[in-house]
Amino acid sequence: MKTKMVMLMLQMTMAIMMMIMTMMIMMIMMQLFLNIFYTILWLSQVKVELYDDGDEVAEFEFEGTLQNLTSFFSPANLRRSSYGDIPDGLSGRPFPGDDFSFDGFVVLVRLFIY
Repeated sequence: MKTKMVMLMLQMTMAIMMMIMTMMIMMIMMQLFLNIFYTILWLSQVKVELYDDGDEVAEFEFEGTLQNLTSFFSPANLRRSSYGDIPDGLSGRPFPGDDFSFDGFVVLVRLFIY
């Protein structure tokens, strides 16, 4: 009786582990699919507009070709900006700031330029 119970627990543990592994593989495949889908089919340019009380206060336009949902955000891909002190990627001038990152400076900040 005890052996059957141990075998049943082992089978249940293995089934749960297989379900977890299957879910992890599905999540990885979905992320890969989305990255490929957006890279190949959708993005050609990305426009970021910042608003304050409904008024546009800043604008950035990035090259999106062969980029995924986050990799477009770099000084090299910047094509146009409403800020004169941030050079676009075509000018050949280096980015003068300290940071240019999609993830931001703090966990809660996104699209951080400093």
